[in-house]
Amino acid sequence: MRRLSLLLVPGLCLLFGAIGIMQSGIGSAGEVHPEFQRTWERTDRPVMTGETTRTWMWGPGGYTDAFQEPYAEASGGYRLVQYFDKTRMEITDPDGDPENLWYVTNGLLAQELITGQMQVGDSSFESRSPASVHVAGDAHPDTPTYATFQTLLDAPAGAPGTPVNSLINQHGAVSQRDDLSVYGVTHGEYVEQTDKTVASVFWTFMNSSGVVSIDGQTEDANLFENPFFGVGLPITGAYWMSVPLDGEWQDVLAQCFERRCLTYTPSNPDGWQVEAGNIGQHYYAWRYDTEDSASDSPADTDPPIIPSDDELGLPVPGYCEAEQQAVLTTVSDDLGNTNPNSWARGTFGDWTGGIDASPEVAVGNQRTFTMSATGDCGDLEFRIQRYGPDGDIGIVRNWSTTDQFSYTFQPEDAGTLMFIVDVRNQDPRRHFNDRDDYTYLTYLVE
Repeated sequence: MRRLSLLLVPGLCLLFGAIGIMQSGIGSAGEVHPEFQRTWERTDRPVMTGETTRTWMWGPGGYTDAFQEPYAEASGGYRLVQYFDKTRMEITDPDGDPENLWYVTNGLLAQELITGQMQVGDSSFESRSPASVHVAGDAHPDTPTYATFQTLLDAPAGAPGTPVNSLINQHGAVSQRDDLSVYGVTHGEYVEQTDKTVASVFWTFMNSSGVVSIDGQTEDANLFENPFFGVGLPITGAYWMSVPLDGEWQDVLAQCFERRCLTYTPSNPDGWQVEAGNIGQHYYAWRYDTEDSASDSPADTDPPIIPSDDELGLPVPGYCEAEQQAVLTTVSDDLGNTNPNSWARGTFGDWTGGIDASPEVAVGNQRTFTMSATGDCGDLEFRIQRYGPDGDIGIVRNWSTTDQFSYTFQPEDAGTLMFIVDVRNQDPRRHFNDRDDYTYLTYLVE
């Protein structure tokens, strides 16, 4: 169960405000979708607000809007994704625990770009050509691309503690340059799962701390709750490249992980020596054949257009018009208590007795509830959440098209107990949000 750090009574307005955040719709490009906000803000909100100076991990905002992308094991065969300059965030299981670190993941983009295997399910792939997009620096025919790194996937791991002084060219040919040892980079942490070592500068970065934003408050903490969360496991070793940066050729170290490729540029200022490339842009261009939209600088191009339903392989029509989304009309119990209003529409509901004089029920009693809603864009489904007297939150019944549910009041319900009834369209392509509308029922449990 999730914990809600506010009281149900008398803090109804606070609770409504908290729930209202989750009701925000899909924003225009540049906005971070509410489902991805928490993950984005930890590292990148302090950068955006100027509270710290360091590299972006995601980007200053969304590179695209959020939209439904096909994925075999996701609910209905589609999952919510949003592309950022430096990644794609995704929710494969919307019924999972939002407090879990892995509720929001970022895609295995580097692995797909390097291998040419576009993942469309846990074990389903579409074969394409590896991406001929440059991993770092200005576009130049003599610099390595993601496809270059395909030849390095099976290379043996570097011995921990030894210098990283291997140089690759655009064809993946490896040579040794002892003068690169001057940068002091060594093969660091050994990762058994992939039989690779992480370069020392990248391992230090993955375990670094600094100013982060948690629940809207800034504090000093690890940038990443798990060092592999943002990048995944290493799939190549670390290699030096000679690439042009603003027209000047420089030594840049690169190592590709499952989710991203990290680069180390010794000549960059502190906070910007280790960076994540714009793999979100690169992957989007590769997947949706919009190579001209990809860039090597964050937020310096207009966001691309979201692919149409035809391009995504979705049946037409796709998303519904706003006026067609689901609206709750009545929620009632078998005692005759009813709430005829939609809380999400700003009426705050009209439940019998309100909050302070709610109907009384005894522990052990069972009540049956009936929900009705309207919507002009397909079948609707309902979810019921429980907000306990001590502030705990849990799902009583998950999404179902059944418009009735029964609940037996338990000893831990004693006090003021609230149910939140949610409604949305059953078709995942037609969700406006995690839920389209909601309202409440409260009881004084004795």
